[in-house]
Amino acid sequence: WVFWGCYISMIIIGIRAIKKDGSLIASQIVILTAYLIFWNIDFFYQLITNNSLWGVTDYFFREMLWVARIISLEHIFLLPLTIYAIYLVGLKTKDYWKLSIIQTLVLISLSRLLTKEEFNVNCVYRPCAQFLYSGNYYLLLWIAILIFTILINSYILNKLFNKKN
Repeated sequence: WVFWGCYISMIIIGIRAIKKDGSLIASQIVILTAYLIFWNIDFFYQLITNNSLWGVTDYFFREMLWVARIISLEHIFLLPLTIYAIYLVGLKTKDYWKLSIIQTLVLISLSRLLTKEEFNVNCVYRPCAQFLYSGNYYLLLWIAILIFTILINSYILNKLFNKKN
């Protein structure tokens, strides 16, 4: 379970916020933004309607330890808190996306090599959302989606926060 990207990123974001390193904070949030938005939509839909939307947060509404449930709620506040942290410390570089792609590729590789398929950590064995393609080329598609969202999120974040020297 320690390989889940959100938990790793949350720790890195916290450490880098203390050290006032906006670029490393940004490198984490561009990996997670789209997925946190999907998680939150799925979560609140299921909370309000008592029906699964995409299946991303189904685990949360099953029987689980209360500590795990509380920790999983980090998905709700991580994005706004991180954007606020970048606002406070600033964003001085534009190339943090390179680190994001490298970290993503390493995390996907480690997740695939070191975790059991039944846990599907970081969605490396099959889609975590019911609407995604799940055929033979799923992993390649997943990596392509991750890289694409990193690039799009980096572009948006740079437009919002990058300060001209």
